[in-house]
Amino acid sequence: MTEQEIKIRQQVTRSFQEIKTVADLTKLMNEVWSFLCKGTHKRIPLKDVTYFSNYKLAKDAYYKFLIPKKNGKTREIQAPVKDLKRLQICLNFILSSLYHPHPAAKGFILGQNISDAAKPHVRMPYVFHLDLKDFFTSISLYRVKACLSLPPFNLNGDKERIAYCIANICCTNDGSRTFLPQGAPTSPILSNIVSLRLDRKLTGLAKRFSARYTRYADDITFSSYQDIASDTEFQQELARIISGQNFQIQPSKTRAEGRGYRQTVCGLTINEKVNVSKSYVKEIRLYLYLWERYGYERAQMYLDSDIKKTKENHSDIPQLSHYLNGKIQYMRMIKGNSDDTYKTLRNKFIYLYIPQWKEWEKNILDFCDAVQNSKLSIEELNKWYKTISTNINIHLLKDTPLYTSLTKALSCLTLKASDIPTQTVFKEPIHNATLLPSFLYENFSKNDPLKFITHIWDGNADNCKFEGYEDFIRKEQMAFKEITGRFKTIDKNLFYCFYGFLHNPLNNRGWGQYKIKSGWSSSWLKAWCSEHPERSPFDCPIPENKREIANNVKLNYFSDIVELFKSEFQLRPETRQLKKLLRELVRQYLNFDFHVTFELTDVKLYTNVYMIRNILSDILHDMAQRKQFPDILVRVEDLGSDYVDIILCQKDSDYYATHLQLIQETESGDFCELKRKMANLCDWYVETQCKDGAFRINYLDSIQPDRTIAEPLLSDGVKGFTHRIRIYKHYAYENPNYR
Repeated sequence: MTEQEIKIRQQVTRSFQEIKTVADLTKLMNEVWSFLCKGTHKRIPLKDVTYFSNYKLAKDAYYKFLIPKKNGKTREIQAPVKDLKRLQICLNFILSSLYHPHPAAKGFILGQNISDAAKPHVRMPYVFHLDLKDFFTSISLYRVKACLSLPPFNLNGDKERIAYCIANICCTNDGSRTFLPQGAPTSPILSNIVSLRLDRKLTGLAKRFSARYTRYADDITFSSYQDIASDTEFQQELARIISGQNFQIQPSKTRAEGRGYRQTVCGLTINEKVNVSKSYVKEIRLYLYLWERYGYERAQMYLDSDIKKTKENHSDIPQLSHYLNGKIQYMRMIKGNSDDTYKTLRNKFIYLYIPQWKEWEKNILDFCDAVQNSKLSIEELNKWYKTISTNINIHLLKDTPLYTSLTKALSCLTLKASDIPTQTVFKEPIHNATLLPSFLYENFSKNDPLKFITHIWDGNADNCKFEGYEDFIRKEQMAFKEITGRFKTIDKNLFYCFYGFLHNPLNNRGWGQYKIKSGWSSSWLKAWCSEHPERSPFDCPIPENKREIANNVKLNYFSDIVELFKSEFQLRPETRQLKKLLRELVRQYLNFDFHVTFELTDVKLYTNVYMIRNILSDILHDMAQRKQFPDILVRVEDLGSDYVDIILCQKDSDYYATHLQLIQETESGDFCELKRKMANLCDWYVETQCKDGAFRINYLDSIQPDRTIAEPLLSDGVKGFTHRIRIYKHYAYENPNYR
C-alpha cells in the first residue's frame, strides 16, 4: 500500500464518521472514485445511489453466468452491471478502510493469500476441515445491515437509513430473499464482517481445546496435537457455534487428516512446509514433456482428453500455454520466485513458448552490461534502445531472472538518454501509412518475379514461370535489388525480415517474429531443387535437424515456412489472423478482472504484422493497469472504405486533464514510444472525455501528417478512453488525399 493510499484511507475513515445522509455518502464515494481513477472519472450521481438501493426498482442490476468448478461442475456468478459495480468498488474501498479483519480470517484480506491460511497448521499432528454451506447466499441483507450498525461503522439511530442503503446496494434479490451475490466486489469484505463474531467464537473454541483455527472464506481448518475430530464435546460445541451464527456445515466436505498421512489446507500440503502437492508439479512436468517431445498441438490434444475425462463441463477447455502459465505462476506464489523447482519449470516453459528466447537472452545480457557499465557511445546507446524496444516485449519477461536486470538497465538508460538530442532518439519521418500496404501489394503480390517468393510455381509446362531454382533466385535478386532503397525508407525492420528470408544463407539471427533461420537461400533447399528440377520448391521437406517450431507448430515442408513468412506482412481473412491475434493478446494481458466485448470481422491487409502486434500489446498492457475500469471493447471496423480501424476502448475511463495536455503526451513516455512505432505504419487517434470536453486527438493522420489536430466531439458519443488504430488497404495510395 502506497503512502498516498494510506493517507486517503485515513481521510475516508474520518469522513465516514461524519456522514449523516445518503447525499453525504455519495459525496464520499465520489472522493474515493476520484482517487481510484486518478481524476479520470465521471461523477457518481445521487440518483444512481438511490436507484440501486431499491432492489424493487433495480431488477436488472446483475447478469448471471456460469464458471467451471474444480470438480467439473459449474458455479453461478451474479455480476453487477457497470453503474452498480462502480458504487460497489467505492463501498469496498470505504469498508476496507474502516474494517480490521480478525487474525483468523485469511481470505479476501489485502496482503494475504491462500498460503497464509495454511502456515499456522504446518507440522501439526491432526488437521480437521469443514466447509460452510452456501456461504455468500446464506448472508442476508438484514445481517449485513445489523453488522453495519455496530462498531467501527456505527450506522445506527439517525444513520440507520445509510446502513440500509449500503446493504441494499451490496445485496441482490431472487424473488424470495435478499442476500450477498457471489460476484459483487463488496461480497468478500462483507462476508468477513458478518463472520467476525463466528471467528471470535471459533478462536475461543480452538484455545479451549489447545488447537489452531483459520478460515479462508467458507473453508474452516482446525489443527491440534489431539484428535479433536473424534472429540464429541468439541464437535458438539463446534456445531452449536456455527448454527448459532446462522451458518450450516457442508457434511460432504468434512474430513480429518492424521499423523503419517498427507495433510492439506486449501489444496496445499502442510506436512513439513507449505507446498504444492507432488501431483501438481508432476502434471506440469508431464505437459511440458509432451509439448517438447510431440509438439504443441499434440500436447493440447492430451490436455483436452484429460479434462474431458475428469470434468463434466467441456465448454471452456483452456489453451495449454495459458493452463501451464497459470499453474506455474500459482507455484511461484506458494513456493517463492527463488525456489529451484519453480525456476526450472518456468524457464522450461519460456523456452518452449518463446522459441527465440535464447537469442533474446543474449541480447538482453549484452544490453544490460553495456548500459550499466557505460560502454556505449550516444550513437550506440540510441541503436541499442531501438533494438530492445522494437524487438523485445518486456512484459513477456516478467517473473524471469532477467526482468530485474533489464528494468534496471532501462531505468539507467532513461537517465543517460537526457544527453541524447531528441531528434536523434525519435526522429519522426513524414508520416504516410498508405505507402507500405501499396508497396507490399505491388511488389510481392502482383508483379513477377517477387510475387513468386510466396506463390507456388514448378517446372511443369502448365506452370513454368522459371527454368528452375537458380533462374528464379537470379531474377528475384535483381528485382529485389531495384526496390531495396525504397523498401528500407518505408519500413526498415520489415525489409530485414524479407532480406533474411530471401538472401541470407547463414541467417544466424533469423527473420520475423519467430526468428526462423531457413529461407530461399538455404543450402538444403538448393540441393533438393537440383535433385528434383520437375518439382516445386514448396514441396521440399525440411531436413530433420533444420525443422523449427513457430506458433507452437513444427515446420515440416518449405511451404510451411512460406506460409509463416506470409503472416509477417499479410493479415488474411481465410486464416482469421487478425481475430486470432486480438483474442490471443486479450488473453495474455487482460485477466479475469476484465469483461471484454469482441466485435470482430475478417480483413485482408498488407502491413508489418509484428509491429502491429507490438503496438496492440503496449495498449492492452496499459489498459490492464487500470483495473477499476473493467469493461473493454475490442472492435474491428471495415466499412468498405480505404482502411480498417482497430478500436480498443476502456469504457468509463477518461483523461484527467485538458486536451492540450493530452496532445503533449507524445513528447515523452509511453505515448512517445507508441507514436514512434506507428510512424509510416498506421494512423492513430485517441478519443476521450477531457476536463475541458470530449475530443478526438489525431496523433498520426496520413491526410494531415505534419501536425496533431484536436477535434471536439459530443460527450455522448465517447464511451471511454479509446485508441483507434487505422491500417490502410493496398489501394488507398491511389486516393490523391493521401499524397
